[in-house]
Amino acid sequence: MSSYDPVGTQCLQLQQGTAALQSYLIREFGVTNLGTFVCRPVSGSTTLSLHAEGRAGDNGGKSSAMREVANLLVANADRLGVQEVIFERKIWRNNYQPLGWQAYTGADPHNSHVHWALNWAGAQTLTTELIDNIIGEQMPLSNDDLDRIAKLIDDAIVRRLGDVGERPDGTPRRKNISSAVVHAIEYMVAPDYLK
Repeated sequence: MSSYDPVGTQCLQLQQGTAALQSYLIREFGVTNLGTFVCRPVSGSTTLSLHAEGRAGDNGGKSSAMREVANLLVANADRLGVQEVIFERKIWRNNYQPLGWQAYTGADPHNSHVHWALNWAGAQTLTTELIDNIIGEQMPLSNDDLDRIAKLIDDAIVRRLGDVGERPDGTPRRKNISSAVVHAIEYMVAPDYLK
């Protein structure tokens, strides 16, 4: 789903994939829907916006939530059919992936909202179930998961290296910590590490 599909010359309607992705982002990140389909040109231009084809969405909310949405969409762009993301005077486009985020000089700096747009494959085929399957695999770990990971790392250091005496403050001294951390990470990536 990684093609970049330029906007055409006609206003269409809201696409199912756009509606599904917008619903997902609102549900999972608490952002607000600032618009999807609207027949209008790009701000400061005569070229139609991707909103006019029903392939774009805008989300507002807390800056941290909008940044999380922007990063998540870029990270999953190929699988979701995301072709562009604009936020905080930066733009990411799937046809310029090697360049990463670039300066955005459009009339609207997109400081108050994150803008995203889908290619035709994403706009026509995404469903909430498919989005859940794609993004759900990568949701952040809970605090309990992080606590278990920290304990696994600590246990692996002690098990693999043992204590080599104590520091003046009474805490154990460890040796060659980097190899223990590597071992702990190898152990954690086993399929049942959180069980």
